[in-house]
Amino acid sequence: MSKSARLRLAGEEAAAPPQPGEYRVLLLATLITTTRELPVKLRSLSVTGATLEAFDLPRQGTDVILKRGAIEAFATVAWAEGRRCAIAFETPLTEDEVWAQIRQPRPAPLAPEPGDHRRPGFHVVTLSEDDLRAASEWARPAGRLARRD
Repeated sequence: MSKSARLRLAGEEAAAPPQPGEYRVLLLATLITTTRELPVKLRSLSVTGATLEAFDLPRQGTDVILKRGAIEAFATVAWAEGRRCAIAFETPLTEDEVWAQIRQPRPAPLAPEPGDHRRPGFHVVTLSEDDLRAASEWARPAGRLARRD
C-alpha cells in the first residue's frame, strides 16, 4: 500500500507538493479573526501565503491576521476544507521574514562552570587497625576457621 493511501486511510488528506518558494514547516502560530484567536499549525509558508491546520477554521473570504514571532501579517482565507486552509497575505513577506520563521535560532547550551564537568576524584582514606581487622574478617571465605593473632 502506498504512503498516500495509508494517509488517506488514517484520515489525512494527501498534501500537494510544495511550490517553488514555498517551505514545508510544522510550526505553531495564532490566527486572529474579528471574533476570536485560534491556535493553528503552520504547515507551509511562502512570501505570498501559508497553509494552516486547525479545528473550526474560518470560511473562505474571511479577513485574518497571522501572528507568529515578530510577524503579524494581514491575510484573507483563500480556501478552507476540513481541518486545513490557505491564506493569502495582503502584503507579501520578505524572504528574511520567512527565513526567520524557518530557521529559528536555538538557545546556546550553557557552558559548564570551570571544574563542574569533571567526575569526583578519588580520596585516600587511612583505615584504623579495627577497620582493617573487620575488613579482613569480612573478606575471608566462608567455612574456614579464622586464625586470630
